Amino acid sequence: MRNVSRVIAQAFNERRNKTISNTHTDGEGFYLHGHKIAFWDEDHNGEILSFNMCGWGTVTTRERLNSLFYVLGFNMSIYQKNWSQILRFKDQDVEIGDDQQVNFHIDLGVVTFGGGNISLPKYEAIKQGWLNEGSNV
Repeated sequence: MRNVSRVIAQAFNERRNKTISNTHTDGEGFYLHGHKIAFWDEDHNGEILSFNMCGWGTVTTRERLNSLFYVLGFNMSIYQKNWSQILRFKDQDVEIGDDQQVNFHIDLGVVTFGGGNISLPKYEAIKQGWLNEGSNV
């Protein structure tokens, strides 16, 4: 984990401003080269961490997001396989698009997809065990 990633992720987690080189946070968003790659959100089920590679499936974008997940204590990661971005969550892998918004519902411990192209329908998420059938997400 690069130091810049760790320091910015800690500031993001503490909801405070911090800028180092090409990465910064205003406490609500986590930015790389001016692109908001992660942000805090909330719904009736509680707090959400939403993230997106903003069209840049690069080593640096993956490293920043993976460092953020690590600092926040979330057991998930993004890696690349055959030029595709793969989200690993609950020991399962799913391909995500470079512009795919992913929402981690912290209190529910589930991942949903939205804010653009939806690559995994709700029934498929239920089938894979990522989402409970009775969930309102």
